[in-house]
Amino acid sequence: MSDTEKAFNIENCEFAFKCLRYWEGLEPTDKDDKRYCIDCEREVFLVENKVLFEAHTRLGHCVAVHDPSRKIREFVLGMPYAKDYSVLKWD
Repeated sequence: MSDTEKAFNIENCEFAFKCLRYWEGLEPTDKDDKRYCIDCEREVFLVENKVLFEAHTRLGHCVAVHDPSRKIREFVLGMPYAKDYSVLKWD
């Protein structure tokens, strides 16, 4: 697995919109890494590496990203700004 495919943490990521829902509260779909939000009527994609994060962000998709500041495995849900990725800090 390359560095860009490994699990990651992000700092300095700005969201155009942050969702207050939880990943587990979204409607399941036919894919494990995609759920549906009935509130905003959008698909939300689980992203666990840099390649998927950048691809979904460029397409304007809502994403679920692991929040490393929390002790349990929780996600930040929302639509990140598609911008210069050099300002993001990846772990």
